[in-house]
Amino acid sequence: ADQKPATAIYTVDKDLNVLDSQGNAFSTIDTVMEKTGYTVIPAFRMTGTTVGTTVANHMKSIGMSDCIFISPSATTINTARKVLPEATGILDYTGTMAGKTELTEDECVEIRRTVKSKNVTAIMLPAKLCTQETVQFLYERQVNVWARTSDTPTVEEQYDAILSGAIGIVSDATDSYLDIACNKLPANTMTRMPINIGHRGLPNYAPENTLEGAIAAYERGANAVELDFYLTSD
Repeated sequence: ADQKPATAIYTVDKDLNVLDSQGNAFSTIDTVMEKTGYTVIPAFRMTGTTVGTTVANHMKSIGMSDCIFISPSATTINTARKVLPEATGILDYTGTMAGKTELTEDECVEIRRTVKSKNVTAIMLPAKLCTQETVQFLYERQVNVWARTSDTPTVEEQYDAILSGAIGIVSDATDSYLDIACNKLPANTMTRMPINIGHRGLPNYAPENTLEGAIAAYERGANAVELDFYLTSD
């Protein structure tokens, strides 16, 4: 059987219509989900808080929380996820960063700040900005990245996107990407370095949840440290 993509992205309006590239309605949210047999995660590209609220309320009313909200506006995503917190929110930078050729560390830090303060769970970047270094830098700061490639990518662009470490690749060339990922790459290929987390520091070397334990974990290769903090009465 043909392999379906994990996610299908639909541009939608406040009347729950699905729009084509010219902005004309050609179907409805319910109809396109029925056609996929509810086996493909729907991702709704939307602008404006009214659209976000309407779509989120509809998905909540039919009991389908496994969906994604995509928007260039963090406010739109935040508003929709207040209605349906279980949904994923992806902040779309493909428009504002279309002309850029690279991201600086300061820009990545600012992206991370926006994601964490606006109730967003991931970002979408133009594929040319999704270098292994950039994706790994963001990943280590708990920012997941989707790469938006062209709909007719070259073979090199496809390999670059797959090996960038991005958790999602957005393109109409689904079959080509699946062929590379499933048939061309060696088995067990890692597309992203895992994060080594020091759980409560490094208890073998220092007491748990202490600065000494955190330092010990870092000195022995931890990328991140998980600690438990408690507020005291004072």
